[in-house]
Amino acid sequence: MYHKTMKQLLTFMCCMLAFSLSSQAQKKKKNDDLHITGGLQVAITEVPYHVNIQSNGNHRSGGVIINDRFVLTSAHSVWWDSANDLTVVAGTNLRNGQGANRQQFNVVRIIRHPSRDGNFDYDYALIEISGRFTFNNFVQPIELIRAAGNSAEAIGNTVKVSGWGWTVPDIAAGSNTLQAVNVSIISNTTADTQLNTSFPGHPPITSRMIATDGASNTNRLGVCHGDEGGPLVYKQPGQPDVLVGITSWHTIRCLGGANSPSFYSRVSSVRDWIIANTWSLQGNTSPCVNTNTTYTLNTTNPGITTTWQRSSNVQIISSNNQSVTVRVNFYSLGSTWVRAVMSNGVTVQKTIVPPTFSISPFIQWENGATGVSSFLCSARTGNKYTFTASGTVQHHQYRIKNSSGQILYTSSAFLTGNSGYLPDLFFPEGIYRFEIRGTNTCGTLSSWTVVYVEFKSCFGLGGGGGGIGPAFGEVAPDFTIFPNPVNMGNSVNFLDKQAQQTELTVKANGQLRNVNETTNITVYNMQQQKVFSTTFRGEERKLDLSRLKTGVYHMRIQKGDKVEIKKILVR
Repeated sequence: MYHKTMKQLLTFMCCMLAFSLSSQAQKKKKNDDLHITGGLQVAITEVPYHVNIQSNGNHRSGGVIINDRFVLTSAHSVWWDSANDLTVVAGTNLRNGQGANRQQFNVVRIIRHPSRDGNFDYDYALIEISGRFTFNNFVQPIELIRAAGNSAEAIGNTVKVSGWGWTVPDIAAGSNTLQAVNVSIISNTTADTQLNTSFPGHPPITSRMIATDGASNTNRLGVCHGDEGGPLVYKQPGQPDVLVGITSWHTIRCLGGANSPSFYSRVSSVRDWIIANTWSLQGNTSPCVNTNTTYTLNTTNPGITTTWQRSSNVQIISSNNQSVTVRVNFYSLGSTWVRAVMSNGVTVQKTIVPPTFSISPFIQWENGATGVSSFLCSARTGNKYTFTASGTVQHHQYRIKNSSGQILYTSSAFLTGNSGYLPDLFFPEGIYRFEIRGTNTCGTLSSWTVVYVEFKSCFGLGGGGGGIGPAFGEVAPDFTIFPNPVNMGNSVNFLDKQAQQTELTVKANGQLRNVNETTNITVYNMQQQKVFSTTFRGEERKLDLSRLKTGVYHMRIQKGDKVEIKKILVR
């Protein structure tokens, strides 16, 4: 589809330009002081909305100032261009863009109508400039026609068109100064009849097009090559100029005499598209209830007054022509909105939605031994989580569940920031359910986000690195606990309260015997609660565990960067 329309457009434009240079001398006429064709030079103060779109310093097409940031032009004029190719010059009637009152801007982006084709249907493009026009007598925006069927585009109306294009049919020479001519709107049916004589096989005339008559006595009146993108304007005494159309196409080499109408893209057909892409209300889409929020129009137009409207659950605190400060009293089941109704006929609405908040399930883990990892170390300090959320986090809370859904640990509900550390608790090796929720700055509470995390015993892992040693339940080489009446690899130890065997001795092995650091011992029950702790220096320490109740416990032993977990059975 794209290649087909591009080919159609290229073929048509080549035909329109064919033979023009070779026929210049023969076609030079006595009326070559007439312009656009058939018009006269015009001061920029008469059409201050008309701009010159240039490529590499050369005139490319015309354009029309819509507001202080946007220009409307024809899509085919900038069909092949990128934003970096173009500049926009306002405030001068000179084709070369010079003049004491000129304003020149680079282009940020080009928005071409998505339905444009190679036959000039939907021939619209918007150009956003890099700065803002400074409005004065030489640079002004124009008012858009209010709606389709408006009297400004009525058949028989006299309208004005301006441009820097060819001034004589079949003579490939644009005007050095801006030209303008008054023309009459004709019906598309009349234009089609004329074209069937002068331009057989012409592009289809659609409802998005508006035509003007090309005849006035013996001189052709209308647009020609180089005028594309310029304004077709309806003028009424004492009323603002109204933009009716954008110059689009004409007969080949502007020939055809009385049967050579000019065609423009009808602005009323895409008025909503233009407004949606050039005006907006900027501000928080989801403000908190009972807080003041300001919404500001993204453009400024001189002499425009703004009336502000709002849904019933919104209170207007203050306003001017450019902005409004409101307060949402509550969010209802219906829509919540604020609306700017401007005296130029443009209406812009901002829909306000209740603030939502969620926490992403993609959590980064760091274990206390190796740093960023896919698992955490049980009973090891430094186990860290980091998460992202859909908004600013005020507080968060997490909890850890086992595979049966039993809650093993719940944090405070007032943790701050987007990260935190897990408690120094023992979790037997396995997969656990980590649930986290939070509140945003409005106090909106998210639902629980569920992720799964693996806990490992991390035997043999130091505080800052090292390889993974024996898995949980295997021989741990750094510490020994005795007595151990059963042969279970020295990793499971029995206490018999009935036999009054309630003491265990913890002993460092190998080189750890000579390390002059404190040994930390902590005992946890199966609910991850700390039930015993002590510290000592030296090679070994006898522990009195007579206060432990019957059950299963885990002992965490740490000396320097060595950590091991032992299981204790009390009967």
